Amino acid sequence: MSDSTFKLQLLVRAELALTKIYARRSLFRAASVAAALAFVLLGLGMLNYAAYLSLLEQHTPGVAALLVASADAACAVVIIFIGSKLGPSDAEEAMAKEIRDMAYNEVGKDVEEVKQRIDQLANEVKSIRAGVSTAMGAIRFFVSMLSKTAKKPPEGK
Repeated sequence: MSDSTFKLQLLVRAELALTKIYARRSLFRAASVAAALAFVLLGLGMLNYAAYLSLLEQHTPGVAALLVASADAACAVVIIFIGSKLGPSDAEEAMAKEIRDMAYNEVGKDVEEVKQRIDQLANEVKSIRAGVSTAMGAIRFFVSMLSKTAKKPPEGK
């Protein structure tokens, strides 16, 4: 396997790794938010009602409802914060990005080397063409001289 092929494969693998990392992170975060929403929808109703009834003994109905709503909001913020931290680490993502960038740089160097080789080959072809053109001119000159010499009548007759 050539060095350039290896670098391209490395580049593709790094891109795939980054895509998988992004997908897993999004999946874990979405699952955490869904779990938080399920908790809120299924369990919070009865808990809120129980808390509200217990707070009614010490506070007015408006204050009791405000305290229950504040507790609900605090729970939701904590769950969303925890969910945002789940999944692959930032170090794993940084490593995959570093490998990708390194592969891009190496492929770019290879492309530049190929360009230089093509330019060198083009210059060599031009040089060969110039040499062939000069040689063809010399051959034409000698052929025309030979044909003129062959057409002249002999001088002695």
